[in-house]
Amino acid sequence: SIILISVLANTAMNGEVICFNVGGTVFTTTKSTVLKASPQLQCMILGSGHGGASEGMGVTRDAQGLPFLDADGTLFSHVLHWLRRHKLPAKLDESTVKDLACEADYYSMTDLLQACEEALESLKQQAQQAAAAAEQQEEVRERRRLFVEQLNEMHGTPSTVYNSPNWQMTNAKNLSAWLDSSFRQWHACRQ
Repeated sequence: SIILISVLANTAMNGEVICFNVGGTVFTTTKSTVLKASPQLQCMILGSGHGGASEGMGVTRDAQGLPFLDADGTLFSHVLHWLRRHKLPAKLDESTVKDLACEADYYSMTDLLQACEEALESLKQQAQQAAAAAEQQEEVRERRRLFVEQLNEMHGTPSTVYNSPNWQMTNAKNLSAWLDSSFRQWHACRQ
């Protein structure tokens, strides 16, 4: 294990494959992938004169000699995913996207920052749609409750009968039509 780390440290900058440490997590990628990053991030990993005699100069290194970035390794995996595929990983939550936007800003990666901002806007819209759908479902539940109360008043039948699966199956079409009609009337009154 120590020999492997030593070999990685010695070959980390000597070819197309590059190894570096971000917050304790060692990443392996190609030099061409790193060259897709912003100049600031390239310098953090490759040094000031990548490709020339001064390659690796000015790079902070860990105990094994790997280039070291004092950053969150988990978030950096998303940065590396962006560099490789030029898209955000699927199913990132809002908190992670916000943190990733901060990392993109720190590394001066404007394209990634813009993608994060677009993802945050999309997540916001999804949350609004989910809230509207939940509100609509609550309105339907309330109308059903009122419907059952009206049936009880008209027929003197306990609500457990109307809430039973057999009654609901038999009268589902009538209930649906009544709910639709009630909703249209309610909606017309609100406008």
